[in-house]
Amino acid sequence: MSNSVRAFVLALAIGLVLLVIAAIHDRRARLRAERVEIAPDDNPSPDAPPGRRYLHLVAAPFTADERARVEQWRGLTTTQRIEASLADPRLATHLAPPTCIVHDAVVLVCEGPITEVREVMGVCQRTLDAGRTLLLVAPECGDAVVEMLAVNLHAGSLASCVAIASDAARVRVRELTGAAGVPASDLRSGYLPQGVFGRAERVVCDGTGLWIGAGDPDEP
Repeated sequence: MSNSVRAFVLALAIGLVLLVIAAIHDRRARLRAERVEIAPDDNPSPDAPPGRRYLHLVAAPFTADERARVEQWRGLTTTQRIEASLADPRLATHLAPPTCIVHDAVVLVCEGPITEVREVMGVCQRTLDAGRTLLLVAPECGDAVVEMLAVNLHAGSLASCVAIASDAARVRVRELTGAAGVPASDLRSGYLPQGVFGRAERVVCDGTGLWIGAGDPDEP
């Protein structure tokens, strides 16, 4: 067999291997996506861009007891309210109203908008490896990032909360959790030292505010 034929056969074999790997990766991605139901919303926001996808949330409406316990926890002196709001109802763990509750959260305070999924993939993986939940606080959060976090939240892989907050509110979050403000350039670089992260024992966030405190909001 000539060298040219050998080179052709080798290139063909490598190409087939790459096709198989790509097919496996695509299948795994589809299976992950199929773990949650993605369908058009029955009542989409009039401001939503055409073709935007919505998650039918796995979350259920609050029961009367759950609502009472959360309200009790919000009123504790150890719980602090911050002027912020849940980035998107798709990130809710409870409904009526859409509310996100996470426990033992890694806190990342972003000084600029989170616009791309790759900007938070590192912190998501780090949080997942540590068996923790994630609180992201930023002035804005892109739809692709929201959807990625929502898919993981409702598939049960990574619980996360994204709060949209002003400059002053983000400073307050930093004071309460020990987090450092992360500029957009650092977020895009993919390298975030351990010292920039804060911690929150319990987090509750809805369309009216962000609450950070101790204890368990699901218990009296």
